[in-house]
Amino acid sequence: MLRQLNMKFFILALIAVAILSVFILFLPGGEKFEISPSLDEEFRLKVGEKALVRGVELVLVINKVIEDSRCPINVYCFWSGKVTVEISVAKRGRYVETVNLTMPGAEKRELDCYTIILTDVKPQREYPDRLEIPQSSYEITLKISQKTC
Repeated sequence: MLRQLNMKFFILALIAVAILSVFILFLPGGEKFEISPSLDEEFRLKVGEKALVRGVELVLVINKVIEDSRCPINVYCFWSGKVTVEISVAKRGRYVETVNLTMPGAEKRELDCYTIILTDVKPQREYPDRLEIPQSSYEITLKISQKTC
């Protein structure tokens, strides 16, 4: 009889642990965000980092800098060049779209009821020391605005 009681207790404990594990795995908030800016607030992210825009459940991830042909500091250039950043956007946990923002020229992108604005990309290329910039060194400044829909 004691053995049956121990077996029942063991099975109940095992079921409780299994249920608790499922709840822990699927609880929201398990994802790590480097920053949680508000709407209309400029914020900075590095390549690979994520931001959760407060109050609207909009998540942005900087995937990579696709192109950086900006004229290096200390050099006179005929053309100023451009920098293009690839950003993935999700809303309420669902992927929406991957967008490319370019400075100068295509700094803004409207997506649903939001405008994503690229305001700065650092560091700037320098001649002769820093012509190639590693992806991990880029710092991208963005701003998210809400438009009336």
